[in-house]
Amino acid sequence: MFDPNNLPYQDPKTSRRVAYVTGANGGAGYYITLHLYMHGWVVYMGCRSEDKARRAKADIEKEANERKEKLPSNAVFGELRIASIDMARLQSVEEAAQWLLKNEPGLDLLINNAGVMAVPAETTEDGFDIQLQTNHLSPFLLTHRLLPLLKQSPNGPRVVFVSSMGYLLSWLTKEDSLSGNFNKFPDVFWTWVRYGNSKVAEIHASKIFAAKHPDILTMSVHPGVSAETELARWWNDLPYLGPSFKFLFKNVVGKLVGCSAEDLSHPPLRAGADPSLTIEKDNGGFLADHGKETALWNCASNTKYCQNTWDWTIKTLNEKGHKIDE
Repeated sequence: MFDPNNLPYQDPKTSRRVAYVTGANGGAGYYITLHLYMHGWVVYMGCRSEDKARRAKADIEKEANERKEKLPSNAVFGELRIASIDMARLQSVEEAAQWLLKNEPGLDLLINNAGVMAVPAETTEDGFDIQLQTNHLSPFLLTHRLLPLLKQSPNGPRVVFVSSMGYLLSWLTKEDSLSGNFNKFPDVFWTWVRYGNSKVAEIHASKIFAAKHPDILTMSVHPGVSAETELARWWNDLPYLGPSFKFLFKNVVGKLVGCSAEDLSHPPLRAGADPSLTIEKDNGGFLADHGKETALWNCASNTKYCQNTWDWTIKTLNEKGHKIDE
């Protein structure tokens, strides 16, 4: 069982570590940010809502102080900085990356945590399914835009893609699923297929990125399943079906395989800061619940599928005017 309290504690005055965490104001992102902050990191909180980000920042600082007496004597808190980003808008991703490039000389850790799960069919202003864009296209673009900063890290840079075991749902569609239109009836079924496609794409991207940049430890993770977050809010609020889904998710799924919202932070924290993980043996790897190293099914690990996703993503972003230099 991975324990984030065992991660190395940094003193920001002598060993400055900088992290960028998307979706930092709630769920796993909140606790990822909390633990990095308590371990002395400078954390950029990449959030869509500045109001929610400010509230989360205040809550994290308060909670860290409440936990301080249980931390080692050498624990020195880092710094929290709010960074505006909307993963449903590619231009917002571009602007967020450019802002960080101007404000930091280097980046040690990027955690692509922000995501949406099984929401109704919706097309973004960029013309993509909202799950595909939020969960895959935007993290892919952000990672490439911040690549110059990652390359400047003297501390062994890392990139983490927060995926999901929901990637297994991608086997229901064909190999070219990212270019397909799965806005079909009934949406309560096809929304899960779209979710699976977006999540397997994150794993594909992490594997090719790891191969192309062997100086950056890149991993993908399944954080776990928790009934304590807002990720299933749309399902919980559905008329008629909502109360039943909420009951089953909380009392059946939650109790059988569920974990706390804080536990969700363990796999990304391990991938991002555990010194026992190395490029030589772990680059392109996958961690599941509680940071366990886990094998992937063929739909996620097949080299051909990974390369197809990579090529499609590069081509698609280039066509939208967001050029990626490989």
